[in-house]
Amino acid sequence: MQKNAIITVFLAQSLFLVAQSCTSDMFDQNYSRTAISNFTGFNSGLIKETMPIDTIDCTALFMRVDSNKTYTQTKAEILKIKSKIDREIITEDSLSVLFTDLLVQKIFPYWYGTPWDFNGYTAVPNQGVIACGYFVSTTLLHMGVNINRYKMAQQLPIHEAQTVSCGHAIQEIYNETIEENIAQLDTILTEGIYFLGFDQSHVGFILKKYDRLFVIHANYIGNGGVAVEKIEESQAFASYRRFYIAEISTNKILIKKWILNEVVTVIEE
Repeated sequence: MQKNAIITVFLAQSLFLVAQSCTSDMFDQNYSRTAISNFTGFNSGLIKETMPIDTIDCTALFMRVDSNKTYTQTKAEILKIKSKIDREIITEDSLSVLFTDLLVQKIFPYWYGTPWDFNGYTAVPNQGVIACGYFVSTTLLHMGVNINRYKMAQQLPIHEAQTVSCGHAIQEIYNETIEENIAQLDTILTEGIYFLGFDQSHVGFILKKYDRLFVIHANYIGNGGVAVEKIEESQAFASYRRFYIAEISTNKILIKKWILNEVVTVIEE
């Protein structure tokens, strides 16, 4: 994408704020393709701004918390949404957008600022401390993915990637420079959320949105804690050369397991 390209940016509105404006009958119906489109802020275009992408602080778009809901209420509503999904009539692309929207817009924002600690395993955002592996496994669990958060968080990054992939091939990249790694990721990733393993010692998520790449992780540098960063500004990313990537929102097997509440088996050493 050219530096000064003008794009239309959909400022993603909360799935739940949209739902609140709909009738209870609509909310209780199984979600059709149209309903998913209407409920997700990424597609609804409730707020639209056109401006140079370089003038937008994209990270701020992912950090809004619905002050009218507790984290417990948000998790419960995600489970209700999941239970209403009708896979027979909803496209895979719509499911991918929905999963990404819920995880990035509804789960992650509560966690931003939670302190990092190597031994941290809190299940409550901004109460206690969290390690990088537990941030990944806990947020997936709270999204409704049926996974053992303790067992997953204790694995090496490559095994966590294999766990999330559910049998899909994981992608390994290795380049000598940061710029080469970013360029390769930008080439191989489509829009959505992915697992990102940093060689042998760190894990997080990588999000592709607005033609940009973002790292979302429990940042150990300077005890920064849970944060979303533009990839080119991430000190943690710049500290590694080898990465493991596993599809999440675009992974058909994982999304099916999420909808049907099937167990995701943890791959161990």
